[in-house]
Amino acid sequence: MSKQTIRFLAAVMAVAGSLIIAVAAYSYSSQMRAEQSLEAQVPGQTNNSAPTTTPIVLMPSNKEPSIPTAIALNLSPSVTPLPTQGATPVQPDATTAANLALTPTAIALASEATATVVSSESGTTTTVAAAALGVPRGSGSPAVSLSIPKLDMVNLPIKPSEYITYQLNGQMVSDWNVPYDGAGHLVTTAQPGEIGNAILSGHHNLIGPNKFGLGKFAGLWNLIVGDEVRITTQDGKNQLWRVVQSFPIKEGGEPLAVRIQHAQQIMADTDKPTLTLLTCWNGKTNPLSGNTYRWVIQADLVSIN
Repeated sequence: MSKQTIRFLAAVMAVAGSLIIAVAAYSYSSQMRAEQSLEAQVPGQTNNSAPTTTPIVLMPSNKEPSIPTAIALNLSPSVTPLPTQGATPVQPDATTAANLALTPTAIALASEATATVVSSESGTTTTVAAAALGVPRGSGSPAVSLSIPKLDMVNLPIKPSEYITYQLNGQMVSDWNVPYDGAGHLVTTAQPGEIGNAILSGHHNLIGPNKFGLGKFAGLWNLIVGDEVRITTQDGKNQLWRVVQSFPIKEGGEPLAVRIQHAQQIMADTDKPTLTLLTCWNGKTNPLSGNTYRWVIQADLVSIN
């Protein structure tokens, strides 16, 4: 091969390399512009001057935050994986589900609140302890829609969210399959209004499998203590909930054992009706660009009518 041919090939490779770099830079720039455009549309973003709290780590870690990579099966769950045995997806029975949350929660719930019951027949109003509004596990009516006035969310469908089993880094794990077009009710948790912890999860930056966009739970981190959450149940009842806690938990860069304990703490059952809303968050600067944190909202039941 002549020197001229070698020089020509080197020039071609240099041009090709420059083009690849240019395309990568353009793609990165386009992605950043898309994220910035979506961030400007996040519901409730202009209502708060700053996030509710400083990020919390429930267990110590010396690692720097990092953005987790996407997992198998085009899933992007909002709840930390829980290890399982075997390769066959199995929905846990009530006993197994209860045992998942035996670890005492490190998330301090607000003190016992009072609630208001309005009779649809007489119109009379009664003030009772919040726990008295709850019905036993398994006897409540399924939740069908979620409304959050501060986020301009009206009647977002609530769908069952079951968990599936898959292999991750050589280990079998189970994770929740959260819907893209609604809020996912984690099927092993209480129904909203039952005594216990009812958990609804949603995406913050996905509108389909690996499809970036403004998720149904984008802006959840803008809720603060006192904000209202409304749920409609299958029997036509309307539940009013009020936020008592709003905080992030760091997940990116944490060992699996830490993430499992986070999940157990978030999912821990309660002795009164409790509503927990979950999504991902990536910090104040670029909240949609990754999943470094879980954002946790907890609310108390105020009234049913």
